[in-house]
Formats: sequence, structure tokens, C-alpha cells
Amino acid sequence: PYTTLFRSSLSEVCLSVTSTRRTLQVFGYQVALQGAGNENAVINAISNAAASAPYDRLRGAYAYATAAGALLLTSRLSSAMVEWTRADKRWLISLDWGHSEPEALELLASLPYSEVRIPNATQVLASNLVPRLCFHPKTLLLDQAARRDRPPAVLALGSANMTASGLRFGYEHVAVATWGRGATSSSARLELAAMQAEALRLETVWRRSRKVDRKLIADYKGLRDRVRARPRRAQESPED
Repeated sequence: PYTTLFRSSLSEVCLSVTSTRRTLQVFGYQVALQGAGNENAVINAISNAAASAPYDRLRGAYAYATAAGALLLTSRLSSAMVEWTRADKRWLISLDWGHSEPEALELLASLPYSEVRIPNATQVLASNLVPRLCFHPKTLLLDQAARRDRPPAVLALGSANMTASGLRFGYEHVAVATWGRGATSSSARLELAAMQAEALRLETVWRRSRKVDRKLIADYKGLRDRVRARPRRAQESPED
């Protein structure tokens, strides 16, 4: 049954309004189930949603990021988003257990108008990368700076980290909600308001998180190399 589940193709539920010229989708909901026989389902669902409007604000929160995953995600987003170059980009990436690659942090920080912050950085670095409380989301928010309390907007969340396996090959899922401009149903407006309220929680985490700079990356690289070189005891097995 699980094989059948993860081979399922993209499913979609849409609410739309009809005009004399065309049908305008104002709310869409997609669930992508990725696995053997349905590779790239997660990254395709995200990039398709990113192309749905000229978004110029991005908020990404991921437990773990690799250089290959960061390159894949940002390459696809840069192709999909017409305002990519000038878009304000904020990334929350954890250092928990040393899973994130320093090169991924460097890549994300090097993008135009991009900033990377690390939740609980001081505690994690002081505890040999063992978090007191894990940071474990896989969430992407897109909207427009001038219309941040109104559509258009995208919310993508699921099981995939910012890794090539998570975004392309692994058995993962993502749910993507897209709010377009136009008349929306009352339920769609309520869902958007709920999403925006939860997004404020990420803003709180953002304000409390440490900005990535050369010193942080250098400290993390050195500590990560030392920690990963040590034999790991069973009780130290990380949650992932």
C-alpha cells in the first residue's frame, strides 16, 4: 500500500471564478507524493506555485540544507519567479546535529537580497551541535511586500528538507496552497488569515536567530568536522 501511495501523481483541488474571457484560479491546493516512479514531484510542485504570480518576498525555514539541495531549490525558484533577483529572501536553517552543510549556508547568503539566520545558534554551537530543542520545519512562504496581508501568496510545507534527495528522489510529500488575486471564498480567506498568523511565528524566530557571517561559518565548519570525526554513541543518534 505504501508503494502505491508514493507512486501517486500530483493531486489538486481548485476553487475558481469564471469570467467571459477565461477562468481565473484564485485558490489552489496541491499534494505531491514523491518516490520511485514519481521523481521530482516536490521540486516541481514548489516551482509551479512560485510561477503563479510575481512574488517578491520569500521566507524559507528548513531543518537541514545541503549545497546540492540549496542549488537545486534556488535554481528552480530563480527560473520560476520573475522577480527573483530583487526579491527579499530570508532563510532559517538549523545547525542541529551538523546535518546542514556550511557550503549551503554560504550559497544561500550569497544570493541577491538574501539573508540566512540560525535558530538557537549559540546554544547549539556550545553543545557540540546537539540542540536543546530541535528546529525541524520544511516550509516556504511566498508573497508580495506591498500586499503581504492579501493575495497572491503561496504556502508550501511537507517532509522534504533542502536536499537533493528530499526535493527530487526520496519518499517525501509536499502540500502547496496558492492564493491568487481575485474574489476568494470565505473559507479561502480564513485559510489565508490563518497562514499569515502562523507566519508571524517565523518572524519571531527570525528576530531571535543569529545572522550567518564568515565567523559563524568558520566556527561551524571546525566544530562540525570535529564532531563528525568522533564515533557516535547510540544515545547520541540524532532526530532527523
